[in-house]
Amino acid sequence: MRAEIIKAAATGVALAVMTFFGPAPARAQTESGVTFTQAPQVDGRRLTFAVSAPTDVEVSVLNAEGKIVNHWAAGVLGGDYPPPPPLQPGLSQTLEWDGKDNKGNTAEGGPFSFRVRAGIQPKFDRMLLHNPHASGQVLAIGAGPGGQLYVFHKHNTANGNMGTHDIKIYDPDGRYLRALKPFAADIPAERVAATGAFEDEEGRLVPRIYNWQHLSFYPDPHNARMTSLPPRSVPAVDSRGTVYWVAARGRARTPLLLAIEADGGVSRKEFKGPRILPEIKNLGLSLNYPQGTAYLAMSSDDQHLYVSGLSLRGKGAGLLPCVARVDAATLGPGEIFIGNPDQRGTEKALLTSPRGVAAAGGKLYVADMDANRVAVFSEKDGSFVGEVSVPNPDTIGVDPETGALYVCSVEKRLATLIKFDGYQNGQELYRTALPKARGHHRIVVNAGARPVRIWVPALHYGAGFTCIEDTGTGFETLGDPRPEGVSAAGPRDLTFDRIRGELYVKVSGERWYRISEKTGEIVDEIFFGASHRMGDKGTQLVVHEDGSLISLSYMLGLWRWTRDAKPLPWEGREDNRGTWGGIMMFMQNYLAVHGDEIFAIPPTHYRDKTKRGRFNTLNVFGMDQQEKRTAIWQVTQGTIPRVDRHGNIYLASMLRPPGRVWPEFFDDKLPQPDERMRYSPEYWYSYMYGGIAKFPPSGGAIWFVDGEIPGSAVGQPPAELASKPKIEFSYHYQFSSQLTGHLQGAEWLHFGFSPYSETYPAGTPTCMCEGAGFDVDDWGRIFYPNLGKFRIEMIDNNRNFIGTFGHYGNEDSLGNGQAAETAWQHEGTSRSHPDIPLAWPTYVAVSDTHAYVNDTLGRRVVSVRL
Repeated sequence: MRAEIIKAAATGVALAVMTFFGPAPARAQTESGVTFTQAPQVDGRRLTFAVSAPTDVEVSVLNAEGKIVNHWAAGVLGGDYPPPPPLQPGLSQTLEWDGKDNKGNTAEGGPFSFRVRAGIQPKFDRMLLHNPHASGQVLAIGAGPGGQLYVFHKHNTANGNMGTHDIKIYDPDGRYLRALKPFAADIPAERVAATGAFEDEEGRLVPRIYNWQHLSFYPDPHNARMTSLPPRSVPAVDSRGTVYWVAARGRARTPLLLAIEADGGVSRKEFKGPRILPEIKNLGLSLNYPQGTAYLAMSSDDQHLYVSGLSLRGKGAGLLPCVARVDAATLGPGEIFIGNPDQRGTEKALLTSPRGVAAAGGKLYVADMDANRVAVFSEKDGSFVGEVSVPNPDTIGVDPETGALYVCSVEKRLATLIKFDGYQNGQELYRTALPKARGHHRIVVNAGARPVRIWVPALHYGAGFTCIEDTGTGFETLGDPRPEGVSAAGPRDLTFDRIRGELYVKVSGERWYRISEKTGEIVDEIFFGASHRMGDKGTQLVVHEDGSLISLSYMLGLWRWTRDAKPLPWEGREDNRGTWGGIMMFMQNYLAVHGDEIFAIPPTHYRDKTKRGRFNTLNVFGMDQQEKRTAIWQVTQGTIPRVDRHGNIYLASMLRPPGRVWPEFFDDKLPQPDERMRYSPEYWYSYMYGGIAKFPPSGGAIWFVDGEIPGSAVGQPPAELASKPKIEFSYHYQFSSQLTGHLQGAEWLHFGFSPYSETYPAGTPTCMCEGAGFDVDDWGRIFYPNLGKFRIEMIDNNRNFIGTFGHYGNEDSLGNGQAAETAWQHEGTSRSHPDIPLAWPTYVAVSDTHAYVNDTLGRRVVSVRL
């Protein structure tokens, strides 16, 4: 256990009464086996103690109520570097308190106590804002065995053209069962070998990141921002629970098949199947309806997949007038099964524009929209067996038990759901209008449970889905049946108010939750107004000491608000608005506050519009919004600032030791990096790994290009800065991974912060829309995300490594090694779920007692006791 000892003392005079927490103080032992070889002793204001081996310690001064009045000291004793003052080198310590509080004033509220802790041990506390039933925008649904629903949903990201599509499984009533994609923490490593996942020193899974902007752990067929899942897809699920979907590879959007099995694994050597129908030139998937839809159906015997909706580019552009058949085991390349690629027709075996497909009872049903029919063929030999006349049929489904045919008929974006008794008679039984929408209507007939239910994925940017029940005499719309509850949709930009003990979390773009640390409950919901554009208001948020709010927006720089998000005029002004435009930063934490000083990065041309460039400065503003000085003389616009209670400045940026592009863990797992890289998986590791530099309150410079002064600078660098020594670093810019620069005025540089992201003129795949944030606590300890290892790392104020917490775990990992009761039970593995599960950690905020970590893919915030 953590050794935790309190020595009580009046100001200047030791008390006879001493309070101890833990075992006997002289041998209080940490989990690592470190003991106090000298129990903390108090002599007036002097504190002495000693530990048996290198460890981190934390020393505080408490008032009579047990509240901290001075975060006195914290750091690693016996580390690689000297501990931060007032701690001294060595395992034995003698500290003299000056009687002051955190602000340098005479401490009040005695008698006071000294608290000494050794060996920080982060422990899982709880999940905040977690509702597993919720999801992001639902883009596709597949009907699986037992009536289960395989729901493809998109995580909430800053830009709609970023983010991955993961898969959740729901029961026939729409209640969450488990996550299928991304894979679970306890799946055997060989089951996800096709994804390239790593294992760490403890044998735990470390997913391989294939695209930082896609949030993807799977070999990505598409290398730009547009994700590989076509925007209007119809996946298929076989009787074993394997789900299949069509992906688009590269700019040509070449179609190929992907599949994930019921346990989240992949049996094939390659995750991606081969190109579908490679003999047909110019075959792809359009981004536009109706050509942008890929329709799949599983054959009645589970052996094949039927694929339609593929399109031709160039001469003869339009839908391929054929249905392909692909072996489900190999995923390709497949063959033409129905239709003739060189001839369109409206009769029998010819097709004009095949859309939805369905298979049941040995029959293949094809919605031939322009022929106004659903054509039916034998699965055995592809021979024509009948048809049903219906205007503009799109997606379809069949009840294998009764042979009933369900058709989504679409005319000018008005859709109607129609039920027919079967293909033999083709008699319509009843119909209902589907909601009007700007998007593409699709139906998913779930006949695996009774009564038959038809599910309609979200229409145009909607988050959920609609359930329509076949009552036997008509259709009844049930809406979205999932249990309601608050959900952390894209949680990011975490900020902690240490005075009031409240956590701020941004979700769903520009909406904030204020959460009580004491209860874990939502105190308030904050929205800065509807008139915003891509982060116009509240893109960044910090809390002033008086509880007021300061935000940094994309369009109009700094804003000031009351605690309840009402406009609060700047000092000496009549409004709360910004006076300069922000930068395209969306989600990165580019704002910090220290007392009445605001640290922010204005655009490069803020002061001198003739000096537009790629570098900015970190400037200091007062509460009148007037700039006071430049603190750091050259930064990139993606640099993330923090300021500790002593005024020291910490910057996360593209800063690395010379010659290093990623942490040593990846050296034998990724190909050796080239100096010039494009969008390979290793490119993204280089792109997102940077470091944290510490500067004194006087500031300094990060010289990516020596001597270049950005247009946002206030005056010129002070003469004393030029005399300070330079620290060489390397950095990634555009496609160059090993450029060099210099730090000047910095006390140290620590490598391993991730994800760092930056915008530069290298094409659309690079963007800092999805950012990150770190924090410095009142003892000066730094907590930062290491996304590549799916954990948070801790260092002291002189960059001694304290430790880490967190391991990879998807949404079914619930903390303390527990998993959801309905999670898939993996066989043949001893790997457990992690104590602190993190699937996509990019922000961390800390208080005296807790750390809070966002988990984008888990759609929650993880609370950790320190």
